[in-house]
Amino acid sequence: MVKFKNQDLTPITTKIKMFEEFEKNLIRHSPIDFYQNLRIVDEMHQLALFLGVFKENQAINREDKIRYARAINFASKAS
Repeated sequence: MVKFKNQDLTPITTKIKMFEEFEKNLIRHSPIDFYQNLRIVDEMHQLALFLGVFKENQAINREDKIRYARAINFASKAS
């Protein structure tokens, strides 16, 4: 097998595990931004509308958006 300059021959499963560990560490040490999570929920809802998961007249009310954002915040704390 020919090895090129700067070629990483680490197996992909090891890279995936390293990335997952990096991601968990990043989430664990990042401050929780409630308003950013509200924006994420809003963008996910827009994507669901675009993909046809929800109908246009099926809007998420404010209380549900807050509940979803709290769920995201809780999931971030649990990681």
